[in-house]
Amino acid sequence: MKNHQNQLYLLAINLLPGLGPKPIKQLWEQFNSPEEAFLTPAKSWNGISKGLQIKLGKATKDKAFAQANEILDKVEKKGYQVIDYFHTEYPQRLKHCADPPTLLFSQGNVSLNPKRAISIVGTRSATSYGLSFCKDFIANLKPYNCTVISGLALGIDSAVHKACLEEDIPTIAVLGNSLDFTYPAQNRSLSRKIEKHHRLLSEFPIDTKPDRGNFPMRNRIVAGMSDATVVVEAAAKGGALITAELAFGYHREVFAVPGRLTDKYSEGCNALIWYHRAQILRSVEDLAKALNWRSRPKKAAQLSLMPELSANEKLILSILQKEIELDRDELSIKTKLNIGPLLVEITNLELKGLIKSLPGNRYELG
Repeated sequence: MKNHQNQLYLLAINLLPGLGPKPIKQLWEQFNSPEEAFLTPAKSWNGISKGLQIKLGKATKDKAFAQANEILDKVEKKGYQVIDYFHTEYPQRLKHCADPPTLLFSQGNVSLNPKRAISIVGTRSATSYGLSFCKDFIANLKPYNCTVISGLALGIDSAVHKACLEEDIPTIAVLGNSLDFTYPAQNRSLSRKIEKHHRLLSEFPIDTKPDRGNFPMRNRIVAGMSDATVVVEAAAKGGALITAELAFGYHREVFAVPGRLTDKYSEGCNALIWYHRAQILRSVEDLAKALNWRSRPKKAAQLSLMPELSANEKLILSILQKEIELDRDELSIKTKLNIGPLLVEITNLELKGLIKSLPGNRYELG
């Protein structure tokens, strides 16, 4: 109930006219709770103009609170998950941005805090060159246990999500509208597959239709949730370049796929590389080297062929096959073993040469 109240006040603040993500983030630094922030007169809020302080009077706040109540009721009926700024599942990478969304509405179960996350974006008018690159790149990305984020637009975004579904790579689609709309309509089937097996995400409250002004806001989430942004194809202007600039501003890595000088949809990528706003990207190996990633070790022999292993030993190995490497505490959580018994099992597996220890109490397959 307390969490619902927090979300109610958070959403009400988010609905106040004239406030953007940056001043709202300042409120969380100024007050102890969303309720305290909302109930405090706006004239005591830091970082907003006098004119806006006057505008955000009691009548405006009461209207926003009523709207927030109505929206959360609809969200509950739809079965959407609400992830607010203070929720444990909230994307931690976004918290390092100056303008994080206050709430996120979600469908699906892919982690919003994966160990590795990249965004891949590009033009809606993708060429065979761009589409082929996406398919090959995603296939070669699989050993790195990475989550891929994009925007569900036509062209490159769609190709990225489809390739992730084919390769069983976790993917998150960030929308420029609320979850109850599918845009573009051609992606309805793709959207349903992502919702079922991966995750759809939006900061826009229910009943928010696609709008030109929403997409730059969507793009900042795509960039902010990622360790790096990859631009596959882009014209001289467009949303993909906005996403790249946002990522650059967040001090994240940016990569661009080069193309021929005469190709319209390589012009933006070539410019990013020329002006040192992006690193050149030729393959997954370029990305892995720049981000200091190690690929997942080859899988150990099938566990069913190792009858000498205990059930807990098999469990540990099966987890490490999926995660590349984990620290002791993470293994304890995933195996549901206390640290003492866990260390006994780890020692046994090390003696058998099946796992090896790394600095920082981390472990990987041997």
